[in-house]
Amino acid sequence: NKDKIIKKFLKLIEQANKLKFEYLLSDQKIWLFGKLYEIIFSKDYKEIFIEESKIYIPVNLKTNKKYLTTIRQENIKYLQDMFNEILFRKFNNQFEVNLDFKNYRSRWGVCFHHLQKIILNTRLIHLPPNLIEVVIIHEIIHLIVPNHSRKFYLELYKYLPNYRYNKQQLNHYHMLLDKRY
Repeated sequence: NKDKIIKKFLKLIEQANKLKFEYLLSDQKIWLFGKLYEIIFSKDYKEIFIEESKIYIPVNLKTNKKYLTTIRQENIKYLQDMFNEILFRKFNNQFEVNLDFKNYRSRWGVCFHHLQKIILNTRLIHLPPNLIEVVIIHEIIHLIVPNHSRKFYLELYKYLPNYRYNKQQLNHYHMLLDKRY
């Protein structure tokens, strides 16, 4: 959905400005759902639109912090909805999970199994949706097996038979967790 992509993109602008992600928003390019887009800012545009690998943005939206805060909330809602959909589709809502979001610099997510709590990294929004799903499933499996034992991976492979490949793909995005920023 074009509107959802635009909303996610605006969140990336906010994060890039807030966290100084030069590699996410540099040379007028940005990563969005695993794809590189060229950004074109201009006063001539009245609204944001995407055309192939270019995103056109009115200059006034670039600095409108109130609007960007709303977009950030919308993107967290998107991740929440995705989490809930996976919990329902893959796990039949068998867990009551306290879900939260933080801006981590070293991990995509964390599970506190004893509290039935999962915290997802807000930087997940930069990843392709299939890799976001991998992270979510990984953390939910920790509610069943709290460590990374053989039992954990046997359970994980039931839900993600291609986990090894997915993990390799996820490693391509490790730069997004760079501790320097």
